[in-house]
Amino acid sequence: MGLAPLLWLAIRRERRPDWWWLAVAYGISWLADTAAHLWGHPWFVSAVYPVSQAALIGAVLLPRPDADWFVGVLVVGGVLGIAREGTTHPSLLLHTVAFGGIVAISWQHPHQRLRLALLVSFGLGLLAWVVFTRWVTWGTWGAYQLVRATGIGVFCWASMNPHPPLRLA
Repeated sequence: MGLAPLLWLAIRRERRPDWWWLAVAYGISWLADTAAHLWGHPWFVSAVYPVSQAALIGAVLLPRPDADWFVGVLVVGGVLGIAREGTTHPSLLLHTVAFGGIVAISWQHPHQRLRLALLVSFGLGLLAWVVFTRWVTWGTWGAYQLVRATGIGVFCWASMNPHPPLRLA
């Protein structure tokens, strides 16, 4: 599912590199899912991919000094999350820092469609993840996946709108 934004941009022959980098950020979840299935340690992989996604999105949307600071916060949050919660079950702290950081970046982003895509993907995604971590069932996992799919669909729709530059001033 995480490869859908890349496929969408390829079909549309998108030329704006920022959109491609954001699509790569969505694709990180596909790499994580694949690694978890092949390696058999899903919660370890789950502890790595949100920080990677958030760092890439921050690098695309934030000015360089802010992006550097943001990545530092993500690294500290990731280390604290792993130290506190381990890697044998779904991490709440790590996802909250990473997804919450994306929500903070996107909250007042001038590109309304991109803002909506990020808020659905990572804001609602965080809420669905919290529910999943509290009640680990196929139903809550499915709800999380539904939010991911919806966010990806909104991202694809957002990329069709040539709006202001994506990087914040």
